[in-house]
Amino acid sequence: MAQASGATSPPAFHLPALVARPSVDTLCSVSESKQHLRAWQNAGLLDEETVSRIVAFESASRPAPSALPEERPGVIEAILYLGFVVAGAGIFFLVGNNWEQLTSWSRLMLVTTAAVLTLGAGAGMHLAAHPGVRRGGQAAWLLAVALSAASLAVAFNEYGGHQLGDERWQIVVVATATFALAMTLWAFAPSSLQVLAIAGATVFFAEALGAWPDEYSPRLAGLTIATTGAALLVLTELGVFRPVRTARVAAAALCGIGAFHAGVDSSLPWEFIAFVAGGALIGLGIWRASFTYVAVAVATLLVALITFMFEHFGGELGAPIALILSGGLLIGSVLVLVQVRTMIHRHRVAV
Repeated sequence: MAQASGATSPPAFHLPALVARPSVDTLCSVSESKQHLRAWQNAGLLDEETVSRIVAFESASRPAPSALPEERPGVIEAILYLGFVVAGAGIFFLVGNNWEQLTSWSRLMLVTTAAVLTLGAGAGMHLAAHPGVRRGGQAAWLLAVALSAASLAVAFNEYGGHQLGDERWQIVVVATATFALAMTLWAFAPSSLQVLAIAGATVFFAEALGAWPDEYSPRLAGLTIATTGAALLVLTELGVFRPVRTARVAAAALCGIGAFHAGVDSSLPWEFIAFVAGGALIGLGIWRASFTYVAVAVATLLVALITFMFEHFGGELGAPIALILSGGLLIGSVLVLVQVRTMIHRHRVAV
């Protein structure tokens, strides 16, 4: 390629290598590609449209970088998890075989000591340099949340539970404390397992609230789960609730599960709340370009639709046949749309 008169010399880098072999041997990142291309554009060798097309092609075709070595589970981490499993099995076996023979004081001390030791072990492992050990600390804290809830429950059961009020109130207190602990541990060290602990504590708290009325209220429990999930969704998209991948799965699942739970065994229009939640998640997934939201939405809609059909059209043959045909038409439309978009993309790249 001839150099334009008076133009600066382009960098020692060849365009065919960039287009034909987009790999780490050629460039370290798409940002480096952009730097070289902009240098060629400034030298008068490429126009703006060509630069934009090359950058778009590179961004679409470049494979995702593999996980860094320290991010991959290794032998140390596997042995650590195995140690958790073996020790946990021993503890449960010991407690299960001797629980009836233990005094109230011994029961409380046993569960509380296990919770405190697990919390301390998790804190120590979070300070370790090895990433596998730090992830082990996340698992320890997940277990600590469950053990802490058990400790408080044993304390209510063994010491003065009847004098402290109704049993339903005690369950709400235990659930609230569990949720608060899960949130506190996540605030100190945001991780996937701590996000799962928050999700589990949310369900526990919602079920405790649902059991508060004289007759269990699935609507109250479901709305509590769905509302908390919606709040976590907002915090996730604002970048507060993280890690984002796990947070999206947990928050979306809470929305779907809560909406379905609120509509189960309810009359119209509450039965449609799961469909509303599923549609909202699909819209959010398209807006945020997140397949996670779409997948959770599809699962929610599928379960809600099957439940609705069995509830209202269990003895009719035409309804399920219509659903099968409609579903097949939707699937076929999506496949055709994907093919058309692929052809358009290839045509744009070739031009």
